[in-house]
Amino acid sequence: MAVINVESSTPSNTFSLTKDLGYSYPNDLDLKPGSDIHSKIIQKVMSYARSSKDAMSSRHKVWNKIDEMLTAYIPLSDIEKAIKQKDTTKPVSIIVPYSYANMETILAYQSKAFLSSPVYQYEGVGPEDTIGAKLLELVVNQQARRYKHPLALHTGFRDGLAYGLHASYVRWDKKEGRKVQRKETPIYNTLGQQTGIKKEKENVDTILFEGNKIKNIDPYKYLPDVNVSAENIQEGEYVGWFEYENIYNLLSDEGIDGLFNVKYLKDNATYAGYKSIFATDESKRDKNQVRSNSDSFTTRKNQITLIYMYVTLVPSEWKLSDKKDPEKWFFLIGNDSIVLDARPLNLNHNMYPVAVNVPDFDGYSTSPISRLEMSYGLQEVLNWMFNSHVHNVRKSLNDMFIADPSLINMEDLANPEPGKLIRLRKSAWGRGVENAVKQFSVSDVTRGNIADATFIMDIMQRVNASSDAAMGMMRSGGERKSAAEFTGTFNSLISRLEHLASITSIQYLQDIAYLCASHTQQLMSVDTFARAVGDWPEVLTNEYGSDGGVSIDPFSIIADFDVVFKDGSFGNADAQTLTFWQQMFGSVSNDPELRQLFDVPRIFKHIARLAGAKDVGSFVKQTPIGGTVMPDEMVAQQLAAGNLMPAGGM
Repeated sequence: MAVINVESSTPSNTFSLTKDLGYSYPNDLDLKPGSDIHSKIIQKVMSYARSSKDAMSSRHKVWNKIDEMLTAYIPLSDIEKAIKQKDTTKPVSIIVPYSYANMETILAYQSKAFLSSPVYQYEGVGPEDTIGAKLLELVVNQQARRYKHPLALHTGFRDGLAYGLHASYVRWDKKEGRKVQRKETPIYNTLGQQTGIKKEKENVDTILFEGNKIKNIDPYKYLPDVNVSAENIQEGEYVGWFEYENIYNLLSDEGIDGLFNVKYLKDNATYAGYKSIFATDESKRDKNQVRSNSDSFTTRKNQITLIYMYVTLVPSEWKLSDKKDPEKWFFLIGNDSIVLDARPLNLNHNMYPVAVNVPDFDGYSTSPISRLEMSYGLQEVLNWMFNSHVHNVRKSLNDMFIADPSLINMEDLANPEPGKLIRLRKSAWGRGVENAVKQFSVSDVTRGNIADATFIMDIMQRVNASSDAAMGMMRSGGERKSAAEFTGTFNSLISRLEHLASITSIQYLQDIAYLCASHTQQLMSVDTFARAVGDWPEVLTNEYGSDGGVSIDPFSIIADFDVVFKDGSFGNADAQTLTFWQQMFGSVSNDPELRQLFDVPRIFKHIARLAGAKDVGSFVKQTPIGGTVMPDEMVAQQLAAGNLMPAGGM
């Protein structure tokens, strides 16, 4: 009986292997639990994971505050619970969602700048690569639509602003299923003559579609190499993350996605009640604790903790092969103790298939301070000012009196109903009511808090580059705003937002675009049909004779390519710039010498894009493919002169 003992730094987790479950392992490796190679992989990967988790956990407390701030939720104190139970209309402590508003403003800008089609753009390195690169762009952007890349990218933008970092995993995915095809069967009579065709539907197993899928990695579960800065993960020794999965999903995927050893998880004591050291949700997003209270989320019997880890290693040192040169491997560990996958990466780009967004990076930190964290102290002051004012008003509305119980009936005074009638005691009849009841004076010392809160919000806007103009609101008060003032202020704001967006583009979008293109060139296996957008329908029409749509096979996208950099600008110019270009266009188009020097149609397209047009190419007049239309007399003359030849004459 083989016995596995996980090293002492891991929670106690000893189990026995009663039988060989008959797995065949890749690369002729002995990866049965209990083997030397299996134990070495567990030891190494768990060492990396624990080291990273210990370092990143120091940031979780701050991230929890960010989560509470973005959910605009404060757990009620016992006093406030009693107030709500007594009168549900009375206000209690809240979070003023101003940081959320600032974040949404920046997100709206980045979504506008990056998520419009096409999300990814490529260009050929040489002239011979132009068409191949553009076909590659069509395929990758079709994948982006099918796998909803913009939603994943939006999460990446949001986490970068909230937590200071976000990582996304790009993997190749195949969606298999059935589709309906038309089946035609000839119908014959008794003489063997065909009399008709029978049309039927049949379901056939096929690959419905394939492509790149983006998976967002929860920052709380991210396991980077802490010896390199946050944006330089490709320079690290490893990068990984952990997540939770249902045991039955793993059993279904076993053998399909290269998984093995899953039955050991289910059949041994490791699976039955063992809790991974990573099986904790340390975020505060689940404000009402719905998940944690639902059948003990992190300790359910069918819940498995998976550790995904990419490692750059020397195979001979890990006893994986005789190779002595470093290469990248992928490992998947279940419940800290069972290797479920182990294989060399073998991707052409030779990168970890992970891209990071660290918009406020400093070039050194493993987890830099986030944009919202910078203004968190201001948010706390804003909350306190507002809540203290609400508390003071609530207290002031509760009338407070001092009364002489020997002169009045106290039950009458305590009656909360309107139309109050307070009766004097019989012994006080005829003595007057002046000294029977007296109300305390009411003073609101927090009256200026709301005005001060406006000042705090103004500072937060300055920090986050989210002014009233960016939020869609005009500046209030003061003198009338001139066009020059508005244009200058707005352009300065846009330059700050463009700066933040360009950092995101360089770090995050360019890497994702490159990974998607490289995976597609290497792993695409079936033809796909894509339709062009932008300026390229005319190019594809001239090349393929189509109306902008073309069937693309895996070989037509083989070309050297560069990712087109998106600088984060909208392409919309202000009125002054647009007027300048319109005047320039008039000068060029009306001057014969300038027309010889400049390309007038391209200038017009540039002006149209500045005005906000996204699909200028769809308005271009298409040229007939393969020749021009000529009158019959001219054709006859050209044939006689030998300048033309009948079709097929060659």
